[in-house]
Amino acid sequence: MLTSNDKRHISYLAKSGEADNAPKIARKFREETGKDVSHDTIARALKEAGFKAERKKKKPMLIERHKKERKEWAFAHKDWSDADWEHVIWSDETIIEYFGIQGQK
Repeated sequence: MLTSNDKRHISYLAKSGEADNAPKIARKFREETGKDVSHDTIARALKEAGFKAERKKKKPMLIERHKKERKEWAFAHKDWSDADWEHVIWSDETIIEYFGIQGQK
């Protein structure tokens, strides 16, 4: 049912991060191509392309020491000026999901 171009497009959608599971990829694929393909067909195409579904690894919770260190850091830097903060590189790798779960991708 899928052409080689369709399979390549499905792989692209999975790699791009626009959609992270078969039902979402199927929905995006339908929107972009107009072809009505089930998520099972998408899952098979992804499997043929070498993709695997895996559970995300659990991240450890903050312990009391971490909370204390963060609070001390915040109090130590609370009076910094805007100029001081301009020299800081911000990186937030925290994942917060309001809807859905961090299950298989």
